[in-house]
Amino acid sequence: MNIQAIIFDFDGVILDSLPIKSDAFAEIYHPFGDEIAQKALAYHYEHGGVSRYEKFKYLHRTYLNQNLSETEIEALAQQYSALVKEKVIQCPMISGIDSFLESYYQEIDFFVSSGTPQAELREVAKIRNLAPFFKAIYGSPDKKIVHIERILEANSYDPSQVIFIGDATTDRDAAKACQIPFIAREDGSQLLADEKLKIEDFKEFDKFLKTNF
Repeated sequence: MNIQAIIFDFDGVILDSLPIKSDAFAEIYHPFGDEIAQKALAYHYEHGGVSRYEKFKYLHRTYLNQNLSETEIEALAQQYSALVKEKVIQCPMISGIDSFLESYYQEIDFFVSSGTPQAELREVAKIRNLAPFFKAIYGSPDKKIVHIERILEANSYDPSQVIFIGDATTDRDAAKACQIPFIAREDGSQLLADEKLKIEDFKEFDKFLKTNF
């Protein structure tokens, strides 16, 4: 494998946590009616990898005609965190990812780039005993393009030898903007169905990499 580093999204790529976070979005917007809750859920699905702060701001402005203050956004973010955090800590991993990380983290530099708030992300990674596998773990408020640029610059990597693995269009777009290869982790949503490089899980992922890189 001619690979220097792999950057992983977190939810839906390392942890099978997307259903937990989707349910939380629907629960937060359910008091505004089923129609609003469904619109919020659809937006959440279509904009995976975007900070929850940005989602709340957009959803309230667009569907509720409300411009949230920073205090109100923070309160929603705290409510969301309370709904998901313990469940994410307990949820299963994507099949095969644990053995892949354990087998190759000393051979390939691994990073995380997520839309989850960075402090919460790092805490979950630490509790799940995942932190030692990663050279760095990045979350919001910085966007994924910033994460990738930071990783490339700090380590003087050849962009062609750095891979981003994600399950959202924001992941793909960030990788494309930084001119690094992208692998889609398909979750059944069809958002990335047209991507050339796709996986469902990480079983035999080393063989996939050797074939394609």
